[in-house]
Amino acid sequence: MPPMDESHEHHVFHAVGPRETYDGRTDSAPAAAQSLHQKQQNYLDKVVDMTGKPMSEITKEEAQDLYKKESRARAGVPPKRGSLSDQAQEAAKMNEKKGNG
Repeated sequence: MPPMDESHEHHVFHAVGPRETYDGRTDSAPAAAQSLHQKQQNYLDKVVDMTGKPMSEITKEEAQDLYKKESRARAGVPPKRGSLSDQAQEAAKMNEKKGNG
């Protein structure tokens, strides 16, 4: 393995070091990790909540909530096409057209 130079070490420190929050406070890496973990747990809880529910019963609100939670669980990266939340949104659109949602 090649030796790590100082610039790389500095970059890694910033990647896991403190960051500024929206209101100017400093957020530590452990707090950020805890926050991300909680967001991932919220997403998984929503998935479990919707598991076994017929696609014909998925509402627009449920699909939007799932999408938001998946995005947050992925550190703000929107879910990809074909993801679970994308499929839920497609089902909700169909249900709305049919008058089910």
